Amino acid sequence: MPNLVELDIDYCNDLMTLPNGICEIKPLKKLSVTNCHNFSTLPEQIGQLTFLEVVRLNSYTKLLQLPDSIETLQKLEFLNLSDCLSLSTLPDQMGQLYNLKRINMRGCLRLSMLPRSIMRLRNLKKVICDKESEVLWEPLKNSLNSLNIMAYEEEANLDWLWD
Repeated sequence: MPNLVELDIDYCNDLMTLPNGICEIKPLKKLSVTNCHNFSTLPEQIGQLTFLEVVRLNSYTKLLQLPDSIETLQKLEFLNLSDCLSLSTLPDQMGQLYNLKRINMRGCLRLSMLPRSIMRLRNLKKVICDKESEVLWEPLKNSLNSLNIMAYEEEANLDWLWD
């Protein structure tokens, strides 16, 4: 797999972390690991994947934090962390992701603060988040004029009341 540029792992319920060899696939540009509900840690070696442009880590109920080495992903343009329900912090040096254009944090309900370095994300154009966490991202609009914050409010489905 030395020439692999895109890897999608979906609904691998027994997966708790990435297999060791994945972080050695240097040309990897897109990594998507979604709906692996027992996934709890992203290895520090993720920082070795310096060609990554897209990282999707969706629906991880047990992922508490991202490794600090994520700051070395200088080509990263899109980071999707939607529905990482236990994620409570982002790495302090998140602002090192200079090419980050979009971030999806929708469903990261435990995230209560952003690292100060986030203000250095000069290329950030779009943030997708919940209505409750929109207040965390609003201060960025003062320094990033083109930033679009898309805040969603979870709508409860009450149709069952009428049955």
